[in-house]
Amino acid sequence: MNTKTLEYIIAIAEEKSISRAAERFYLAQPVLSRHLKKIEEELGTPLFVREARHLTLTDAGILFINNAQAILHVQRRLEKNLEAMRNSQRDSLKLLVEPHYMGFLVKDILPKFRQQHPDFSIDIRPAEIREIEEKLASQEAELAVFTSRGLKSETLEYISLARDELLLVLPKNAYKKQPLRPDMPDITNCLFCLHSPGTAMRLMEDTWLSSLGISPHIVVESNLFRNTLEWIRHSQCCAFVPKDRIPDDVIRELITFQAAPPCIFHQVLAYPRSASFKRGSRDLIRIAAERFRGFAAKSRDSQVWK
Repeated sequence: MNTKTLEYIIAIAEEKSISRAAERFYLAQPVLSRHLKKIEEELGTPLFVREARHLTLTDAGILFINNAQAILHVQRRLEKNLEAMRNSQRDSLKLLVEPHYMGFLVKDILPKFRQQHPDFSIDIRPAEIREIEEKLASQEAELAVFTSRGLKSETLEYISLARDELLLVLPKNAYKKQPLRPDMPDITNCLFCLHSPGTAMRLMEDTWLSSLGISPHIVVESNLFRNTLEWIRHSQCCAFVPKDRIPDDVIRELITFQAAPPCIFHQVLAYPRSASFKRGSRDLIRIAAERFRGFAAKSRDSQVWK
Protein backbone atom coordinates (compact mmCIF):
# COMPACT_ATOMS: atom_id res chain seq x y z
CA MET A 1 0.00 0.00 0.00
CA ASN A 2 1.48 3.36 -1.04
CA THR A 3 0.52 6.91 -0.19
CA LYS A 4 -1.20 7.41 -3.55
CA THR A 5 -3.61 4.60 -2.67
CA LEU A 6 -4.31 6.34 0.65
CA GLU A 7 -5.13 9.53 -1.28
CA TYR A 8 -7.53 7.56 -3.52
CA ILE A 9 -9.49 6.15 -0.57
CA ILE A 10 -9.63 9.55 1.19
CA ALA A 11 -10.98 11.08 -2.04
CA ILE A 12 -13.72 8.42 -2.23
CA ALA A 13 -14.69 9.21 1.37
CA GLU A 14 -14.76 12.96 0.68
CA GLU A 15 -16.69 12.66 -2.59
CA LYS A 16 -18.89 9.80 -1.33
CA SER A 17 -18.59 8.51 -4.90
CA ILE A 18 -16.05 6.41 -6.78
CA SER A 19 -16.80 8.14 -10.08
CA ARG A 20 -16.32 11.67 -8.70
CA ALA A 21 -13.13 10.63 -6.90
CA ALA A 22 -11.86 9.12 -10.16
CA GLU A 23 -12.49 12.40 -11.94
CA ARG A 24 -10.37 14.22 -9.33
CA PHE A 25 -7.36 12.10 -10.30
CA TYR A 26 -8.22 11.85 -14.01
CA LEU A 27 -8.71 8.08 -13.66
CA ALA A 28 -11.27 5.74 -15.16
CA GLN A 29 -13.83 4.60 -12.58
CA PRO A 30 -12.92 0.87 -12.93
CA VAL A 31 -9.30 1.66 -12.09
CA LEU A 32 -10.26 3.32 -8.82
CA SER A 33 -12.75 0.53 -8.06
CA ARG A 34 -9.92 -2.00 -8.38
CA HIS A 35 -7.75 0.00 -5.95
CA LEU A 36 -10.59 0.03 -3.39
CA LYS A 37 -11.29 -3.67 -3.83
CA LYS A 38 -7.61 -4.57 -3.40
CA ILE A 39 -7.35 -2.56 -0.15
CA GLU A 40 -10.53 -4.10 1.26
CA GLU A 41 -9.20 -7.60 0.43
CA GLU A 42 -5.88 -6.83 2.13
CA LEU A 43 -7.66 -5.52 5.24
CA GLY A 44 -10.28 -8.27 5.22
CA THR A 45 -13.13 -5.84 5.76
CA PRO A 46 -15.19 -3.40 3.68
CA LEU A 47 -14.47 0.32 4.03
CA PHE A 48 -17.71 1.59 2.49
CA VAL A 49 -21.32 0.58 2.24
CA ARG A 50 -23.44 1.68 -0.70
CA GLU A 51 -26.58 3.58 0.17
CA ALA A 52 -29.21 5.02 -2.15
CA ARG A 53 -27.11 7.71 -3.84
CA HIS A 54 -23.70 7.65 -2.18
CA LEU A 55 -21.08 5.66 -0.31
CA THR A 56 -20.83 5.76 3.50
CA LEU A 57 -17.81 4.80 5.59
CA THR A 58 -18.02 1.70 7.77
CA ASP A 59 -16.43 1.75 11.23
CA ALA A 60 -13.35 0.15 9.68
CA GLY A 61 -13.46 2.82 6.97
CA ILE A 62 -13.52 5.64 9.55
CA LEU A 63 -10.52 4.09 11.32
CA PHE A 64 -8.72 3.69 7.99
CA ILE A 65 -9.34 7.30 6.89
CA ASN A 66 -8.17 8.78 10.22
CA ASN A 67 -4.93 6.84 10.06
CA ALA A 68 -4.46 7.52 6.34
CA GLN A 69 -4.74 11.26 6.95
CA ALA A 70 -2.21 11.04 9.79
CA ILE A 71 0.20 9.12 7.56
CA LEU A 72 -0.12 11.69 4.75
CA HIS A 73 0.39 14.54 7.22
CA VAL A 74 3.62 12.96 8.45
CA GLN A 75 4.78 12.37 4.88
CA ARG A 76 4.11 16.00 3.84
CA ARG A 77 5.91 17.31 6.91
CA LEU A 78 8.85 15.03 6.13
CA GLU A 79 8.96 16.23 2.52
CA LYS A 80 8.82 19.88 3.66
CA ASN A 81 11.67 19.35 6.13
CA LEU A 82 13.75 17.54 3.53
CA GLU A 83 13.21 20.35 1.03
CA ALA A 84 14.27 22.92 3.65
CA MET A 85 17.39 20.86 4.33
CA ARG A 86 18.19 20.62 0.62
CA ASN A 87 17.73 24.37 0.24
CA SER A 88 20.12 25.05 3.11
CA GLN A 89 22.71 22.79 1.51
CA ARG A 90 22.55 24.42 -1.93
CA ASP A 91 25.61 26.27 -3.07
CA SER A 92 25.50 29.72 -1.58
CA LEU A 93 27.83 32.44 -0.37
CA LYS A 94 27.53 35.60 1.70
CA LEU A 95 29.82 38.22 0.16
CA LEU A 96 30.67 41.59 1.72
CA VAL A 97 31.96 44.36 -0.54
CA GLU A 98 33.28 47.85 0.10
CA PRO A 99 30.78 50.11 -1.72
CA HIS A 100 33.24 51.56 -4.26
CA TYR A 101 33.97 48.03 -5.58
CA MET A 102 30.30 47.17 -6.08
CA GLY A 103 30.05 48.49 -9.64
CA PHE A 104 33.15 46.61 -10.79
CA LEU A 105 31.87 43.42 -9.14
CA VAL A 106 28.44 43.63 -10.79
CA LYS A 107 29.69 44.60 -14.27
CA ASP A 108 32.93 42.64 -14.63
CA ILE A 109 32.86 39.64 -12.28
CA LEU A 110 29.33 38.38 -11.68
CA PRO A 111 28.31 38.00 -15.36
CA LYS A 112 31.22 35.64 -16.06
CA PHE A 113 30.59 33.74 -12.84
CA ARG A 114 26.87 33.42 -13.60
CA GLN A 115 27.65 31.78 -16.94
CA GLN A 116 29.41 28.96 -15.09
CA HIS A 117 27.14 28.72 -12.06
CA PRO A 118 23.61 29.95 -12.91
CA ASP A 119 22.05 28.38 -9.80
CA PHE A 120 24.67 29.49 -7.28
CA SER A 121 23.15 31.84 -4.70
CA ILE A 122 25.22 34.91 -3.68
CA ASP A 123 24.07 37.29 -0.98
CA ILE A 124 26.02 40.50 -1.68
CA ARG A 125 26.07 43.23 0.95
CA PRO A 126 27.90 46.57 0.94
CA ALA A 127 29.82 47.08 4.18
CA GLU A 128 32.38 49.35 5.79
CA ILE A 129 35.86 48.06 6.57
CA ARG A 130 35.37 47.49 10.32
CA GLU A 131 32.10 45.62 9.75
CA ILE A 132 33.76 43.47 7.07
CA GLU A 133 36.62 42.40 9.31
CA GLU A 134 34.30 41.70 12.26
CA LYS A 135 31.84 39.61 10.24
CA LEU A 136 34.57 37.62 8.55
CA ALA A 137 36.24 36.92 11.89
CA SER A 138 32.93 35.78 13.42
CA GLN A 139 32.14 33.80 10.22
CA GLU A 140 28.91 35.73 9.63
CA ALA A 141 30.20 36.14 6.06
CA GLU A 142 32.35 33.79 3.96
CA LEU A 143 34.14 36.19 1.64
CA ALA A 144 34.83 39.92 1.24
CA VAL A 145 36.36 42.36 -1.25
CA PHE A 146 37.93 45.47 0.25
CA THR A 147 41.03 47.64 0.59
CA SER A 148 43.68 46.73 3.15
CA ARG A 149 46.99 48.29 4.20
CA GLY A 150 48.42 44.89 5.17
CA LEU A 151 48.11 41.22 4.31
CA LYS A 152 48.55 39.65 7.75
CA SER A 153 45.84 38.59 10.16
CA GLU A 154 45.48 35.99 12.90
CA THR A 155 41.97 35.06 11.80
CA LEU A 156 41.79 35.85 8.06
CA GLU A 157 43.45 34.75 4.85
CA TYR A 158 44.16 37.44 2.23
CA ILE A 159 44.49 37.17 -1.53
CA SER A 160 46.10 40.31 -2.93
CA LEU A 161 44.31 41.26 -6.13
CA ALA A 162 46.28 44.42 -6.84
CA ARG A 163 48.88 46.62 -5.15
CA ASP A 164 48.80 50.41 -5.41
CA GLU A 165 50.05 53.56 -3.74
CA LEU A 166 47.98 56.46 -2.48
CA LEU A 167 49.20 59.89 -3.62
CA LEU A 168 48.30 63.40 -2.56
CA VAL A 169 47.20 65.11 -5.79
CA LEU A 170 46.95 68.89 -6.30
CA PRO A 171 46.17 71.20 -9.21
CA LYS A 172 49.27 72.41 -11.00
CA ASN A 173 50.45 75.85 -9.83
CA ALA A 174 47.35 76.21 -7.70
CA TYR A 175 48.82 76.77 -4.28
CA LYS A 176 51.66 78.75 -2.77
CA LYS A 177 54.48 76.86 -1.14
CA GLN A 178 54.72 76.82 2.62
CA PRO A 179 57.49 79.06 3.99
CA LEU A 180 58.55 76.40 6.49
CA ARG A 181 58.16 73.46 4.09
CA PRO A 182 59.27 74.39 0.56
CA ASP A 183 58.65 70.81 -0.54
CA MET A 184 54.92 71.17 0.17
CA PRO A 185 52.32 73.75 -0.87
CA ASP A 186 50.13 75.45 1.69
CA ILE A 187 46.90 73.44 1.57
CA THR A 188 45.69 74.21 5.07
CA ASN A 189 42.57 76.07 3.96
CA CYS A 190 41.90 74.12 0.78
CA LEU A 191 38.83 72.10 -0.06
CA PHE A 192 39.52 68.36 0.11
CA CYS A 193 37.73 65.62 -1.77
CA LEU A 194 37.79 62.52 0.43
CA HIS A 195 36.23 59.06 0.37
CA SER A 196 33.18 58.22 2.45
CA PRO A 197 33.71 57.72 6.20
CA GLY A 198 34.26 54.12 7.23
CA THR A 199 36.03 53.11 4.02
CA ALA A 200 39.64 51.93 4.11
CA MET A 201 40.56 54.79 1.76
CA ARG A 202 39.10 57.36 4.16
CA LEU A 203 41.01 55.85 7.07
CA MET A 204 44.26 56.20 5.09
CA GLU A 205 43.36 59.76 4.06
CA ASP A 206 42.54 60.81 7.62
CA THR A 207 45.80 59.31 8.88
CA TRP A 208 47.81 61.16 6.25
CA LEU A 209 46.06 64.47 6.94
CA SER A 210 46.70 64.02 10.64
CA SER A 211 50.42 63.45 9.97
CA LEU A 212 50.45 66.76 8.06
CA GLY A 213 48.70 68.51 10.93
CA ILE A 214 45.74 69.38 8.69
CA SER A 215 42.07 69.25 9.63
CA PRO A 216 40.22 70.27 6.45
CA HIS A 217 37.71 73.09 6.85
CA ILE A 218 35.73 71.98 3.81
CA VAL A 219 35.30 68.39 2.68
CA VAL A 220 33.36 66.95 -0.22
CA GLU A 221 32.93 63.17 -0.29
CA SER A 222 33.16 61.11 -3.45
CA ASN A 223 34.18 57.55 -4.26
CA LEU A 224 34.46 58.27 -8.00
CA PHE A 225 38.06 58.81 -9.04
CA ARG A 226 36.99 60.16 -12.43
CA ASN A 227 35.04 63.00 -10.81
CA THR A 228 37.79 63.69 -8.31
CA LEU A 229 40.45 64.01 -11.00
CA GLU A 230 38.28 66.38 -13.01
CA TRP A 231 37.78 68.60 -9.99
CA ILE A 232 41.52 68.66 -9.30
CA ARG A 233 42.32 69.50 -12.94
CA HIS A 234 39.96 72.48 -12.72
CA SER A 235 41.57 73.66 -9.46
CA GLN A 236 38.45 72.94 -7.41
CA CYS A 237 40.04 70.76 -4.76
CA CYS A 238 42.92 68.54 -3.77
CA ALA A 239 42.56 64.85 -2.99
CA PHE A 240 44.20 61.49 -2.42
CA VAL A 241 44.17 59.25 -5.49
CA PRO A 242 45.69 55.81 -6.15
CA LYS A 243 48.70 56.10 -8.44
CA ASP A 244 47.46 53.55 -10.96
CA ARG A 245 44.11 55.31 -11.28
CA ILE A 246 45.69 58.48 -12.73
CA PRO A 247 45.93 58.24 -16.55
CA ASP A 248 49.17 59.30 -18.24
CA ASP A 249 47.48 62.13 -20.08
CA VAL A 250 46.16 63.53 -16.79
CA ILE A 251 49.09 63.10 -14.43
CA ARG A 252 51.15 65.66 -16.40
CA GLU A 253 48.59 68.29 -15.48
CA LEU A 254 48.80 67.62 -11.75
CA ILE A 255 51.19 67.80 -8.82
CA THR A 256 51.61 64.54 -6.87
CA PHE A 257 53.21 63.86 -3.50
CA GLN A 258 54.17 60.62 -1.80
CA ALA A 259 53.73 59.91 1.88
CA ALA A 260 56.83 59.11 3.90
CA PRO A 261 56.95 56.14 4.05
CA PRO A 262 54.86 55.46 0.90
CA CYS A 263 51.18 54.75 1.55
CA ILE A 264 50.94 51.28 -0.03
CA PHE A 265 47.65 49.39 -0.02
CA HIS A 266 46.10 46.28 -1.60
CA GLN A 267 42.76 45.35 -3.09
CA VAL A 268 42.08 42.02 -1.41
CA LEU A 269 39.80 39.05 -1.24
CA ALA A 270 39.64 37.83 2.34
CA TYR A 271 38.01 34.89 4.08
CA PRO A 272 38.19 33.14 7.49
CA ARG A 273 41.21 30.87 7.93
CA SER A 274 38.90 27.95 8.75
CA ALA A 275 36.76 28.41 5.61
CA SER A 276 36.15 25.43 3.35
CA PHE A 277 34.78 26.42 -0.05
CA LYS A 278 32.77 24.44 -2.57
CA ARG A 279 33.65 24.56 -6.25
CA GLY A 280 31.35 27.51 -6.99
CA SER A 281 32.94 29.65 -4.30
CA ARG A 282 36.43 28.72 -5.49
CA ASP A 283 35.50 29.69 -9.04
CA LEU A 284 34.18 33.06 -7.85
CA ILE A 285 37.48 33.72 -6.07
CA ARG A 286 39.42 32.74 -9.20
CA ILE A 287 37.32 34.91 -11.53
CA ALA A 288 37.48 37.90 -9.17
CA ALA A 289 41.26 37.58 -8.92
CA GLU A 290 41.64 37.36 -12.70
CA ARG A 291 39.39 40.38 -13.32
CA PHE A 292 40.94 42.59 -10.67
CA ARG A 293 44.49 41.75 -11.71
CA GLY A 294 43.69 42.20 -15.38
CA PHE A 295 42.24 45.60 -14.61
CA ALA A 296 45.19 46.65 -12.45
CA ALA A 297 47.66 45.50 -15.12
CA LYS A 298 46.45 48.29 -17.42
CA SER A 299 48.90 50.78 -16.03
CA ARG A 300 47.65 54.37 -15.96
CA ASP A 301 44.47 53.24 -17.67
CA SER A 302 41.76 55.90 -17.79
CA GLN A 303 39.18 53.47 -16.41
CA VAL A 304 38.08 53.59 -12.78
CA TRP A 305 36.50 51.08 -10.43
CA LYS A 306 33.07 52.56 -10.86
